[in-house]
Amino acid sequence: MFTRRKKFPFKMIFILLAFSFIFAGFFIGYYRITPPGNQPPPITEEGNLETEVDLNDIEPDLNTIDMVEDERPVTHYEDNIGEETKIIYKTFYTVCQSTLEETLLPIESMIGLNKTGFQEYLTINNLLFDVENFSADEVVVFQTKDAISPKYFNTYLVTESDGYIAIYRIDERGDRILIEKTPISIAVLPHVDQEKLKRGIFRKTRAEVYQLLEDYSS
Repeated sequence: MFTRRKKFPFKMIFILLAFSFIFAGFFIGYYRITPPGNQPPPITEEGNLETEVDLNDIEPDLNTIDMVEDERPVTHYEDNIGEETKIIYKTFYTVCQSTLEETLLPIESMIGLNKTGFQEYLTINNLLFDVENFSADEVVVFQTKDAISPKYFNTYLVTESDGYIAIYRIDERGDRILIEKTPISIAVLPHVDQEKLKRGIFRKTRAEVYQLLEDYSS
């Protein structure tokens, strides 16, 4: 007698596979179609919920903004000597209490220098001037000399010498040459005239000198 073999349940396996594909397709389609807003927010490493932040909703920290702006490099525009800059040289002469000014245009080696650079240029070249005012249009430098101003060269100086009035001629180099020592004592003159003679009185000609002496001797 032959025993009847049981048939392998192919239909059942087919049905189960079909349901599995349908079920898997349903879930895949669901997660693809569902908008991101319905999904749970991601979790950060610290366990806190990570949320999206709109930068337009953040109120700016004014102190932080000021600090950042202050740290930005600032461009400083300094005045520099140009070809048309006027260089005014002022010299005060103590002997005659006179200031002489001379205005010149800059030489090539001065062009482009700022105030600090120009002062260094003067020092390096042994020019005993100090920068008094500095701009792109005009630079003023100043010095003091214990001498007679050139504008008094070849003139006469009436002054005091050993208590008496003396006459000097100022030559073309500014040196004083004694012409005459008068017998007129300054002690007999008013205090104001004594102070003038001690500082020195300049006259262009001898005629002007003798006219001054007549005023003091009368």
